[in-house]
Amino acid sequence: MKKRFCVVLIAAIFFWGPVAKTALPEENKKDLAYHGADAIFQVEGIAIFWAILKGDDDEHSLVFINIVSTGKTPSAFRKFSLQAMDPFSKEKKWVFTDKVFEKNNLIKLNRASFRNMMERRFFFYMKNEPALDSSPDMTVYYMSIPDTAPEFLDESSLLSYFKGAMVRLAK
Repeated sequence: MKKRFCVVLIAAIFFWGPVAKTALPEENKKDLAYHGADAIFQVEGIAIFWAILKGDDDEHSLVFINIVSTGKTPSAFRKFSLQAMDPFSKEKKWVFTDKVFEKNNLIKLNRASFRNMMERRFFFYMKNEPALDSSPDMTVYYMSIPDTAPEFLDESSLLSYFKGAMVRLAK
């Protein structure tokens, strides 16, 4: 009797496992959140490049962020949003929401904007729904401007750096 009970129990566990995994898809959804610590960061078919266009001071310097789809096919992401956050007070502010995700996405931010709200969170969405109405499919967050972000004195050199970095990343 015990032997038969064990066989039935093992069979139930064996067959219930795959059924449970398919019956509850929301529980199996991966939480894709990445810490993008470097000035060049690649994950899930996108690459994020950071560089600084140096001015006389922070008020006159710009932070360039280039987000590029790295796949041969169009990216699965349709929209993205950017949020700034103060790490101490946890105050949040949208830099922009619901921007259409294209092959190349160049963002220019004033470097002084990182003074109090230094964290940046990029939210990527696979659907065309408004960002504020749905949870992101992927998040990439930075604690501040990456220390490895190079500084340039002219915009043409900075943009050339982005092109060269993309070529090196593709190798």
